Amino acid sequence: MKKGFTLIELVMVTALVGIVAITTFNVLDLGLRAWRRGDTQSEARQEVRGILQQWSRELKIARSLVIVSPTHITFGIDEIPDGIDETIEYQLSGSNFQKIRNSTTYNLLSRVTSLSFTGGGINPLTIALTVTGPEGDVLNFETSTLVRDALP
Repeated sequence: MKKGFTLIELVMVTALVGIVAITTFNVLDLGLRAWRRGDTQSEARQEVRGILQQWSRELKIARSLVIVSPTHITFGIDEIPDGIDETIEYQLSGSNFQKIRNSTTYNLLSRVTSLSFTGGGINPLTIALTVTGPEGDVLNFETSTLVRDALP
């Protein structure tokens, strides 16, 4: 009697090791993709939050607030207390959320699918923003602020 493995046993073991290796790789790859997606979503959310916080700070000192349309707002602020208002505009142009200051346009955010400004006066001004994330997922944001200097 010869000692050793038959060809069939070697083929079966090789196939089982291959199946285990492929399964392990797929599970690890799935976990890595989920982590990357969460990381890119987190970065996108952080970017939008920063923009909305800046917007809110500016509106708290705004004067002469005008909602031009549901996707375009303009107001004056006097950051350097010299009595001269500087005009600032926020608008949706195509899929870009833009800020216009001193006739210079800044693209703050791309992949914006909807934007709306509502309220104002004695009511808080609300901005609702929908963005398509890097992975194609839909991210919704909404924030409100009272425009103190624009009150009647």
